[in-house]
Amino acid sequence: MVREIFDGQLVPGDEQRLDTWEVIFRIAPRAHIPGEMYRELRRGLARPDYSVPQLAEAATQFGALAVHMVNALVSGRTLPRTVAVDVHHVSMTRGQRIVDHLHRHLERARFLTYLPPEQAWSGFAPAPVYRARRQLAMRAASTLRERTAHEH
Repeated sequence: MVREIFDGQLVPGDEQRLDTWEVIFRIAPRAHIPGEMYRELRRGLARPDYSVPQLAEAATQFGALAVHMVNALVSGRTLPRTVAVDVHHVSMTRGQRIVDHLHRHLERARFLTYLPPEQAWSGFAPAPVYRARRQLAMRAASTLRERTAHEH
């Protein structure tokens, strides 16, 4: 049963606090992010107005996958916790898939070299680490608000 959207990887307000790449890495399994996406994100790092390009095909494909999954859930079937479909990968030859797999790791490494170390650790931290950091930050902000309120 789903208790939190994106397994609690994002909470309301994260879309305002986090960079585009941080949002993507919270909701997309890093092992399934294509090299092209890392390259695109790397190109947009220096632009404050950057947003990830959206394609109508992606929305259509996601819609088809979502409908299938909802039908499966309604009929009582269980689904895997993570479902990833890489249309580009599926449509490649075996040789192209091997090159693409290596390219993905190369682009991920290039992307990380463009980030300041703190951002790289923050954005690529495993989900439990990210959640714990976020909870600590929220508690600290709450404590600060309480202290400020008591001082006035």
